[in-house]
Amino acid sequence: MQPGDVVLVRRGNGLFDKLVRFATVSPYYHAALVADGGDVIEARLHGVVRRPASEYAGRCNVLVPDGVTPADRAQAVAFAQSKVGLPYGWGDILADALRLGLHIDTGYRWRAWKHLDCSCLVTAAWASQGIWLTEEPAPSPASLGWSPVLIGSRPWRE
Repeated sequence: MQPGDVVLVRRGNGLFDKLVRFATVSPYYHAALVADGGDVIEARLHGVVRRPASEYAGRCNVLVPDGVTPADRAQAVAFAQSKVGLPYGWGDILADALRLGLHIDTGYRWRAWKHLDCSCLVTAAWASQGIWLTEEPAPSPASLGWSPVLIGSRPWRE
């Protein structure tokens, strides 16, 4: 794994993990961005944090952004690192649920990058470099898995 790679996590057992997989019809419930030093930067339910990537060994796939430079990678990681400590994007999750489940458009979405869910954090980090991983207004781990920009999906084992 290299800094800037995208980690898509599967096999979560929590209720929220199962709801994400069900709602997105995907094996993935979580996304994170690989940082340096064997860590990932991710938006967890309590906010954006940096944690050891080894916690996902054996239950994730790693996708590589196509055609990016080491400088692009470093800047995407720096963007994500600057978001550590921000709160989780519960408003985005609610807006997505209303739009997708009840077809109610709240007009609210993540582009301000002040509250981030996991997929938005990864998407925003690369968007800060002008690289859009998905065109979906509400990216999910599933939409990152289908991204034409991310290649080389492979299981990761320590």
